[in-house]
Amino acid sequence: MTFFAAADTELAAVEIHPQLVTPATSLNYQIFERSDFLGRYTTVSELLQQSAGIQVRYHGLGSQAVLSVRGSNHDQIRLMIDGQFVENPQYGGFDVDQIPLSQIESIELIKGYAAGTTQHAIGGVVKITRVNTPEGITDVQASVGEYGYRQLGLHHNRELFGRMTIGLDTAHAGYDYETNITSPVETPNERNTLQALNNNQQSKRYAQLNWRSNYSSTGLVKVLIEHRDRKKHVPNYFHNSDTNNTYYSQSHNTQSVGYEYLTSNALQLNTDLIFESHNDRYYDRLGTTGFYPQDIRYQYSQIQMNQRLKQQIGNYHWQVSFSAIDHRYEDNHTLTEDSAKCISVFAACDLSSTRQQFAIATEHRTHLSTLGTLTLNAGFDSNTYHVEERLSKANDRTSNIDLPQWALAYNLALTPSLKTAIAINKANRLPTLMELYGNLGAVKGNQSLDAEKAINYSFDISWKETQSIGFFYRELTDKITVLYDSQGIGSYDNTQQAKLIGVELETQWQYKNFSVYASHLTQTSQTKSDIKSFDQQKLAGIYHKSTSLTATYNMYINHSFTLQNALDEGLYLDASNVLEGSSRRVSNLGYIYQGRHLIFKFAINNIFDYRYLDQSNHQAAGRNLLLQTTYSF
Repeated sequence: MTFFAAADTELAAVEIHPQLVTPATSLNYQIFERSDFLGRYTTVSELLQQSAGIQVRYHGLGSQAVLSVRGSNHDQIRLMIDGQFVENPQYGGFDVDQIPLSQIESIELIKGYAAGTTQHAIGGVVKITRVNTPEGITDVQASVGEYGYRQLGLHHNRELFGRMTIGLDTAHAGYDYETNITSPVETPNERNTLQALNNNQQSKRYAQLNWRSNYSSTGLVKVLIEHRDRKKHVPNYFHNSDTNNTYYSQSHNTQSVGYEYLTSNALQLNTDLIFESHNDRYYDRLGTTGFYPQDIRYQYSQIQMNQRLKQQIGNYHWQVSFSAIDHRYEDNHTLTEDSAKCISVFAACDLSSTRQQFAIATEHRTHLSTLGTLTLNAGFDSNTYHVEERLSKANDRTSNIDLPQWALAYNLALTPSLKTAIAINKANRLPTLMELYGNLGAVKGNQSLDAEKAINYSFDISWKETQSIGFFYRELTDKITVLYDSQGIGSYDNTQQAKLIGVELETQWQYKNFSVYASHLTQTSQTKSDIKSFDQQKLAGIYHKSTSLTATYNMYINHSFTLQNALDEGLYLDASNVLEGSSRRVSNLGYIYQGRHLIFKFAINNIFDYRYLDQSNHQAAGRNLLLQTTYSF
């Protein structure tokens, strides 16, 4: 739970229903400004969950959020922060909540094709812009909640040869909620007993220094220094031992410098150079949660350069983007002392790997007067992989994956109130270094893997920006899944194709002080595979039906009450559809007071205490209370 800062010292009345902004350029695009989520949401994932077509799932309270956009899985979505793609090259994916919401200015959500990027995504792109409030504003945030939650944050912006932003945030929680324990260590015969979860605590810290010079005839310079770290303890859902001290820690540092220049003929040049370093540690010295004791250190670094040229000439816009990235990764199993362990069934090989990536794309958009707007995008992505295993003395391995991508979009406003958008795009998802070369236990890599590929079709209609309906269809090939042999040893392979079709609806209605927001998503999928158990199944890891209804009542000018209800159904946990997940039903009640300098929120989450099973098939947290406040001066 986070307390949000005001963007301005004069605070207006708040409305609880989602503020959906649908620009004329694209109807599968939404932007949430700071004023939309100010004081009302706790994390980025919670905010995104309010949109139709977006699903957020957790493997237990405190775990990393897993997103799905129009039927995609989490790895098929890309995250951009201040225009730069953010991902873990070794394991793929991203933590959408890695930056506290109090340090964010805006969040953009693109379903499918993302204009202006060098790399497309099968599901979509989440774009985050760090906070950039007016000079002289200081925000102090503090929060408390159940399960030992507490948070404190500070944000300050001042003039210093330009604009300088300082942000600090820290949070901690015990997350010792009751859940079902398979065989408790004290009473192993009492199966699936409800117990307070041991060793599930989490702590986070965040700090940033962001500076932008004033724009002059020589352009604008940007500098960023950022640090974030997280320590998440790993519970044992089987025994729930009180001696368990397993944890996973992360530390990430970013330094970047950028330059922007605008010529007299409206040609804009953007150049960014980014340096990143990341250290992870998985610690299970007693072997409480794994096959054997482990103390593994992971390290990766990344150097990224991005350049973009763009120009607007009347009704015609063009741009060319280039990106070069060098990933370097190493791991160190500190408890593995000889190469014999490296080639055993439960192997633990130290890897050293690199990935060099070059991507180029061009985009052309023209406004055809009353005939609408036509956009064409084409790009090429080249990747070179190299890996070696230190303990097994394996030979060096090098491989290449080259991928074309393209998109075509057409937007037409039939009337000032009625708008339509049609889009088709080809996108890819690269295999991660672990999927290619992994050798860390019971799942092995496969260096012959190909990238996942998809063609997306979408048709969206919007009426007065309060009612919308979207239809989408996806053809997915070379989906990467895990195959297990008779010994229980798994390996990654391109085993599935899939087709997915869906419809999403959104509507907003308001009468005087009362407003209602509703959304619904229905999607159906079918897989095709040479593996019999994977053939003619539903896609795993996504809810095939989601419904949300939020009602808000604004009382006087400073008080708002909201009741939100959500229902997700049709979840399968494995590619064979043997394990079917439970439905997720949640109702949240909230109250907000917003004054001139102060915002206060009280919330009762899961008010009816519905104990659905989470993504790990364990009971989710029940009813809990949250208090949050913000003071701006």
